[in-house]
Amino acid sequence: KSMYENDDFVARPQGEAQFELCSNCHYESVETYKNSIMGRAYLEKKGGPACVQCHGAHYNVIPEVPKVCSDCHTDVTGYDQISAMNVTEKTIDELYEIRTHMALSKVRGEEVQIFPEELESFQIGFITIGIILLLLLIAMALYYALERRG
Repeated sequence: KSMYENDDFVARPQGEAQFELCSNCHYESVETYKNSIMGRAYLEKKGGPACVQCHGAHYNVIPEVPKVCSDCHTDVTGYDQISAMNVTEKTIDELYEIRTHMALSKVRGEEVQIFPEELESFQIGFITIGIILLLLLIAMALYYALERRG
């Protein structure tokens, strides 16, 4: 029984009905997920998560990857580097490469980099500020050098 008494109200939509409900506002995301390995597994009742398993039913949130993934997966190494909404065969290959790279780095005693090729926006900001400060120092040094000559 639900709190809403209309005949057409579905309290807990399942399968395609859930995708239809969510796509009212999130059409592109639902289409992407529906065509992913996990979305197909959900529709075929082979273990893929429904939208609300990761995003919540009443308070829709952007889930923390890989934390939310650990509800179903025991090893979430590298999950923070893939698109959880669009897991394809290529994604699985990329995840394998990420995990292999991380394991080899550990074996060699090297520092394991979580984001080997990507920079977060705050990192880009720090780098940009650093470059600006360096250019400012160079400009000041040139200014003082030219002032002394003149």
